[in-house]
Amino acid sequence: LEASGSDEVVKRLAPSKTVPSLGRARGVFLTGATGLLGRCLMREILARIAPDAALFCLVRDGSIAGTARARLEEKADSNTLDCRVRVIAGDATHRKFGLSDEEHARLAASIDVVVHSAGVVSAAAPYASMASGNVAPAREVLRLACLRPGAIVVHHVSSSAVLPPLGTPATSSEESWSESATGSGKALASLAAKGGYDTAEVHGGTWQGYAQAKWVTEMLVWATAESCGVPVCVYRPGNIGPRSDDGLGCEGDGTMALALATIAGGWTSDMRIGERWRLWWTPADAVARAIATVAAIENGDVWANRALHVDPVEPLPASALMNRMKVRMNAGVWKRLEASGSDDGGSEGGGDGDDDDDDVSAWRRAVLAGLHALPPTLRRKVESLLALKSGLTGAMGAAERRMDGTELRALLQTEENGDLFMDACEEVLGRYVDAFAEHVRGER
Repeated sequence: LEASGSDEVVKRLAPSKTVPSLGRARGVFLTGATGLLGRCLMREILARIAPDAALFCLVRDGSIAGTARARLEEKADSNTLDCRVRVIAGDATHRKFGLSDEEHARLAASIDVVVHSAGVVSAAAPYASMASGNVAPAREVLRLACLRPGAIVVHHVSSSAVLPPLGTPATSSEESWSESATGSGKALASLAAKGGYDTAEVHGGTWQGYAQAKWVTEMLVWATAESCGVPVCVYRPGNIGPRSDDGLGCEGDGTMALALATIAGGWTSDMRIGERWRLWWTPADAVARAIATVAAIENGDVWANRALHVDPVEPLPASALMNRMKVRMNAGVWKRLEASGSDDGGSEGGGDGDDDDDDVSAWRRAVLAGLHALPPTLRRKVESLLALKSGLTGAMGAAERRMDGTELRALLQTEENGDLFMDACEEVLGRYVDAFAEHVRGER
């Protein structure tokens, strides 16, 4: 485990006996507020905190609070911000968020709940780069919580990437990871000891830097919970998809870019990859609702010091998405993206195992043929996926063991009379495609 760089994070301190919920919090501290998930979380948190409570949002933009607020207003929905939103100008990667000692202590004294969603995602970046954007922010959140040990609860957004992929020695014959079996630092350490991250047979032998950083981050969270008495709840979403109501987030989504390259390169409905490639999306707003619903439960014993899995139950096949894209292309929205039929639209790429699978090989040929038709930003996104050792099988999630979210769904059904999980259904896919079409048209 990386050194925290702060004695405050490793001291054994007496915890408070109360575990605050969103509804009873005087103040809530949100990181990552300008990101896709953070924007959704802001809306859900404001819907659950008291009228006289405050939501403190950390926003990176120099040292001027007014400038930081302008950035938040630019990113957030116009009807989201209200007088309860307080902007903290700072940087999640800096010690004490770049705040003075007095400002840091004042923030700790003003909050009871932290919802930590700040982080950096990349399938290609090395660990050193991912650590600065994931481990460092979590360390600072925990440093803040340790100023009032046990009185500040931390809801930490982790990732399914912390769990070993299929094909490693620690992976049993079971089809999914359960929440109770993996909900502690000891459990993750045990998986590592059993060779859970020995990826010699998986992902081309490479344990991705992002997965490493999220694993180290979670280990730090669990260690702080145990040693300092900080109540934590860890959420492990899989693939966070665009927002379900308007498709916000499609413009930067790798799945959308890959699907567009596939059909531009000549994909047809008789290619079996359309059924094998599943859309393991949970819309960002559904993830945010799940987190906020749990954080609002007043009985902290229900969720404190456990991990909860956020994953779709019945993901649609990629063919459902690509068929909708083809309809839009035929309607003239993306006529300029029609493939010329060239086979040399990009350099060869893909994982070492792709050639062993005829379906994946045919898919790769279609993607390479369609690359030249994509706008530059989307082309680079697909090329980065192809450059990974895991290739298209990694993008398809073929090596990932699915997560069992039974415990989270049970909590949501109890609290909201429904599990709030909204897999990316056909109607949602339609919104995704409409939003993506507008983005592609603007890029061209």
